Amino acid sequence: MMWLPVVFAGIPELPPRWPKYFAWMTKWKHHAYLKAWRRFRKKEVRNLAVGIAETARRFDVTTILAVLNHPLLFAAVGEAARRADCRLICNVLDQPEYLVRNLGLRPWMRRALLRDAQQTLASAKGIGAASPHTSLVYGQRYGVRSEWVPHSIPRAQQQQSRERPFQSDRLSIGFCGSLYAREEWSVFLDCMIRSGWTIGGRKVSLTLFTKRLPKGVTADMPVYHRGWTTQQESVQALAGLYVAYLPYWFNERYREEVLFAFPSKLTTYLAAGLPLLHHGPAESSISQFMLRYPVGMSCHALDVDLLAETIKRLLAPGFLTSASRACVSTFEMVFESGVVSDRLNSLLSC
Repeated sequence: MMWLPVVFAGIPELPPRWPKYFAWMTKWKHHAYLKAWRRFRKKEVRNLAVGIAETARRFDVTTILAVLNHPLLFAAVGEAARRADCRLICNVLDQPEYLVRNLGLRPWMRRALLRDAQQTLASAKGIGAASPHTSLVYGQRYGVRSEWVPHSIPRAQQQQSRERPFQSDRLSIGFCGSLYAREEWSVFLDCMIRSGWTIGGRKVSLTLFTKRLPKGVTADMPVYHRGWTTQQESVQALAGLYVAYLPYWFNERYREEVLFAFPSKLTTYLAAGLPLLHHGPAESSISQFMLRYPVGMSCHALDVDLLAETIKRLLAPGFLTSASRACVSTFEMVFESGVVSDRLNSLLSC
């Protein structure tokens, strides 16, 4: 079986006018906006679909695996599969609603793009989803086979559970990747400031693996900014810390993402054997995951005092060690590249 992966990468070889269409159209009046949208659909999306289909035919591809990581692909991959007479398998890492909302488009435009996504998913023979709950929902909604295909990391990059005991006088907390949940971050930072960066008798420090220093951090805080590092470097460095902070939105605006999305940084934390401090709603995909896999603790409120109490519970005798071991076993069972590859291969052959 030959299959063709399709993903929006934003590389220089792609015509730069494609992403700019969305920005331009938000500024135009309705009639010009509508005209541009029709032109975009008839020309740009069609050209993209034709290019994918021609590549599929050239290499005798029988299956197109499309990662729906940009609205440009919502309609294009479905049309490409029809043109090439190929089976279509879709992999959804971020919810279409989230991808569309981030473009700042008008409501009717968002609805049109979401219809494209729904039609493409309905035409797929199988769907890979970012979280277990999303996999179940997609399978029921579209009547197709759906597998949980999370972000994975090779076993060679995994850091085994520490043999040394956790020191009783300090608590090092790590965060890596992009910071989306800003309100939750503000509460976390406020919790640290009010406690004088000391919780449960331990001096707290924070290590950030982010491109930019998050808002609110000042030079007098025990915060170490490592900058943007490779995945392997992040895993190795995180393994020397005690806890990973993982916030998720409480804002109802992001309810769909909270229920269905699954952050890729969670895989990085588990590969490092780092117990989780999850700060988000009880119904979030992460909270539900942690009910099954005891890899940390959750705080389900935007409350400084409750967050501090949750951190103290993390520091209960023996908990960090047992949670770290659970991270190692959970990574090996669920997120290791070989395990995820088997799931993906099963989906491709359905």
